[in-house]
Amino acid sequence: MNNNQDSILSTVFRMATLKKSLVPFMVIGIILGTLEYLAGIIAMVLGAYGIVLVVSSNSEPGLIKDIPELFGLLIGSAIAKGVLFYIHQLVAKYIYIRYPEIIDEYTQDSKENLSVLKDFYSKLLSPTTAAINVSIIMALFISYQYLIAGIIAAIAYVVVGGMIPSANGLEGIKLFDDFKIKSKRVNSWILNSMAGAEEITQKKATGKVLQKMDLLSEELDESERALIAFRRNQKVLGNTVLHIFSVIIIAVMLYAYYRQRVDLSQVLYATVGMLASFGPLVALSDVSDSLSRIMAAGNKILL
Repeated sequence: MNNNQDSILSTVFRMATLKKSLVPFMVIGIILGTLEYLAGIIAMVLGAYGIVLVVSSNSEPGLIKDIPELFGLLIGSAIAKGVLFYIHQLVAKYIYIRYPEIIDEYTQDSKENLSVLKDFYSKLLSPTTAAINVSIIMALFISYQYLIAGIIAAIAYVVVGGMIPSANGLEGIKLFDDFKIKSKRVNSWILNSMAGAEEITQKKATGKVLQKMDLLSEELDESERALIAFRRNQKVLGNTVLHIFSVIIIAVMLYAYYRQRVDLSQVLYATVGMLASFGPLVALSDVSDSLSRIMAAGNKILL
């Protein structure tokens, strides 16, 4: 682990433990977020189990009696996901409100930094920890079905959840900083122009002022388009890589099934488990943008 990674982890830990009274709420929120994702995954795996029951009922008619119970479990997991989501949102809202107040006890920093740090839990800590927890659990689950498939899934989680956001992080930081600089430039120029509006009118320089404003606005629009395109492409790249790994896992599981190393249920469980675990990884596509802003604000607060 390099010094930059050590610095980021150290800053995240210090920000999370800045006020001990909030730590239990963050831990509870992380657990709720993880369980929320797992409830959705369980529902999809139960659906795959239902398919196995229907297919197997032709040779084993007694299995059909399990379908009502399975249907109840499906409804229960869907309800659980909704309840977990609602409670998690309440916890996240409490942290969102209390965190800047606690930081304000330690510093009188700018409102901009305090505003950015409101997102520390919801846009950095929660999605990152949920993705790590779900990835570990699902890699173990898929490994239980077939070890090689589990190893492939673990590689997919590392690539999509770690390598792609890290590789795109610097580019995202540059694009966001460029957008922020140009936005401030436009705002400052408008304020300065308003202050000298009477002088501009007297000198009949309105046309030049409008041309300058159009130029600055176009630069800002171009920067915003580049940032939006970057974020969209990052999500597309992550989804594409995940689907490629999913196809690889399907091929591996079908080959193992052909070689009679696994049964049909294991093929379905591993495939559906992989596909169902996309959610928290896709959510990480926004973390690289949030990371730079939150780390910068956090370092200023913690100085």
